[in-house]
Amino acid sequence: IRGGYLGDKTAKAEYPEDFESGKVLRRKSLFRDDPHHWLLIDVDGHKTDRDALVDPVGAALEWIENNLPNEFHGISFHCQLSSSAGHPTKPKGELRAHIWVWLKTPYRSEQLRQWANRTGFKGDVSLFNAIQLHYTAAPVFEEGVNDPVTRRSGFLAGEFGDMVNLVISDDTGDGIPVSRQHKVH
Repeated sequence: IRGGYLGDKTAKAEYPEDFESGKVLRRKSLFRDDPHHWLLIDVDGHKTDRDALVDPVGAALEWIENNLPNEFHGISFHCQLSSSAGHPTKPKGELRAHIWVWLKTPYRSEQLRQWANRTGFKGDVSLFNAIQLHYTAAPVFEEGVNDPVTRRSGFLAGEFGDMVNLVISDDTGDGIPVSRQHKVH
């Protein structure tokens, strides 16, 4: 998740009936919306000209170039096919992947959500929520079932560097860059 846990003391005070020592309640009120340089983009069911099951990096690159603004083009990224990639119930020829990039400026989830809504972002905006789970593990298959995908992840070194210079405009009118408005509780 992108959020920062406020701690057991806060959780116990706010949810005494649900609090259990050693467990974390995933409730928005118990997490800060911390700014991060890292960004996960979830792509599900998008058509590409490349076979994502054979060339996940090439398919992700094609998706980036066709669906993200120029700031993302030519920048390093890591991609990992999601667990549903290659599943027999999913249509062939669709990209189902998690694409990771490093942002030059750290942003909070809410800032990314507003940016995505303003720009017609084609990825899954639910990840721009401080408590949304970000799945990173490879799928686990039952005994006797083989993974239909031979290569699930890869990295592409960008010709223009490693950081996306995404600038999210300041909608508050106070002149403070949007990434600096976050205050730690």
